[in-house]
Amino acid sequence: MTDTKKQIDWTKPVVTSDGRPVRVLATDLKSEGVAHRIAYAVTHISGTDYIGTCDGDDDVLGFRNAPEKHSMWINVYRNDNGVFLGSVTFLSQEAAMRNSASSQYYVTAGKVEWEE
Repeated sequence: MTDTKKQIDWTKPVVTSDGRPVRVLATDLKSEGVAHRIAYAVTHISGTDYIGTCDGDDDVLGFRNAPEKHSMWINVYRNDNGVFLGSVTFLSQEAAMRNSASSQYYVTAGKVEWEE
């Protein structure tokens, strides 16, 4: 079985396993004889804050990077065989439309969004 655990990037947003935000307070703690280098704060379900430390490498606390939202645009065409999507993606609707709006088969530009 392969290990699919991803290393946490502490410079990006971090959340708990149930989606609560983790406020990263420091990533460079130095303590004599203690490996903990990350200081964080999590708001408990009751509303109180919990402040703790961890070494940044373990997942005992269930922390992970928050999903990042991504989007792109793709052109939609129609011909005698039906509707189909273009094979090129664009960063904006305008760029997609500029690229293919003159085609007689062009229908519209559609936005595709996902999180990872």
